[in-house]
Amino acid sequence: MKDLMKNLGKNWLLLMVCAIAVTIDYLLGGSGEFGGMVAFAAVAVNTNGADGAAVHLNDDLKTDTVREVGSNLLKDAYDDDIVKMGFSTAPINAMTRDMGFKQIRSMRYGYYSVDLRVTEDSVKTALTLTSAAVDREKPAILQLEVNNEGVFDKTDQIIFSGIDGYNQDGVAMKGVCLAARVANVTTGKLELQFFNGKANVEIPAGTTIYILGHAASEIDASTVPYSALPTEKTQYMQKFMVQSLVSNVMIDSMKEVKWDKSDIDELVMQQFAEDIEKTYIFGVRSYTYDTTTRLYTYTCSGIIEQLVDGGGVVKDITVGGAAGSGKEFSYAKILDLMNELFIGNSGSNTRYCFMGSGFATEFFKIPEIVKYQNVNDTEHKFEFDFRKIKLMNYTLLCLSHPLLDKLGHTDCALIIDRQYLQKRVFYTVGQTELKLKETGAYDGKSTVWSEISSPILKYPQCHGFVTMKRV
Repeated sequence: MKDLMKNLGKNWLLLMVCAIAVTIDYLLGGSGEFGGMVAFAAVAVNTNGADGAAVHLNDDLKTDTVREVGSNLLKDAYDDDIVKMGFSTAPINAMTRDMGFKQIRSMRYGYYSVDLRVTEDSVKTALTLTSAAVDREKPAILQLEVNNEGVFDKTDQIIFSGIDGYNQDGVAMKGVCLAARVANVTTGKLELQFFNGKANVEIPAGTTIYILGHAASEIDASTVPYSALPTEKTQYMQKFMVQSLVSNVMIDSMKEVKWDKSDIDELVMQQFAEDIEKTYIFGVRSYTYDTTTRLYTYTCSGIIEQLVDGGGVVKDITVGGAAGSGKEFSYAKILDLMNELFIGNSGSNTRYCFMGSGFATEFFKIPEIVKYQNVNDTEHKFEFDFRKIKLMNYTLLCLSHPLLDKLGHTDCALIIDRQYLQKRVFYTVGQTELKLKETGAYDGKSTVWSEISSPILKYPQCHGFVTMKRV
């Protein structure tokens, strides 16, 4: 009786609706069938069974009723596909694996780099040409102070940027630079014979001088010898490790969705690739000594540290100013950046630009980029689709890199010349199944992945790191 009264109390609203329906039916002269049906529904109650083992319903059985009485009889369904959040990409790691590697069995190693001879310098002290110095038959020698005489050799032919040469009638030849031959090199100075000068023409301090090559006479059998000595740099190997560890009971337990050790291994491997990627970009070369274990731990130098240390292009670009203010992210600034990246080194005409999302957003807002670039102009490399940007005869393959965002570099871009990015490996990536149960250490399964490796930039000047400064 108590349970009946309790359930009737729960359904007081339904009883009131039933009473109103019966009254309306009576007043309208109805047969009372409608009111009777509602009345039948109204007295439907939930009662416990004789032994309390069931809930009895004076009603049809619906899913809503089952949930209303608080039963767990119905099982909620689950999508078998688990959403794997945060799986980022590692294109630089993929790039280094794609191009192969060289094995070195040492945690510390050195490598040598060599480049071409420097072909430019600048004027230290201004010089005015004399009449004798511009004589076409036997020009007198003039001494010119330069900032780095060591890049010049006797018999070099040189030109002066931005200064016009003159013909024999003394008329300026637009586009033809003032030229001279190096007769001798002394401390801090060049002794020059000018080819196409004019009296009273001034060569200002700071003028760029370009070396064209040697100019020898017809009987010269030899010239200034040329050789090069490679320079050494040092890099450390770093040991990367990840591990999965799952008990056998966990593996064999029933689960709402499929989630086995193989799924955990996939997650761990993704973390492994990401750890290597972050270190290859941001790593700092160093080592530490543990006084307890008396062991050294080595960390490798990342790409950014190597290009900054080696004289790569490091540039800030101001963004956020109004059009015409000089502080907006403009096409002119991109051309200046391309000039710094591609001119003056022996790198490739195609380079890879990994952008943070903030940098990419501003870059692809530039009107000229929007106007002249085809959004579908992509190139598939290392399982990634790079957006191809062509400026003059140079190409940037652009890709938004999620790890730049993840590590707080959303407004940065890293430019890499793949030809001069290499990988050195002590041990390639390996997988080891630990026998923990057999040794009595752990009743479960464990897998360890490890690799000992490091990246090197053979020619840091071919790479760049750009930061967008917002105003």
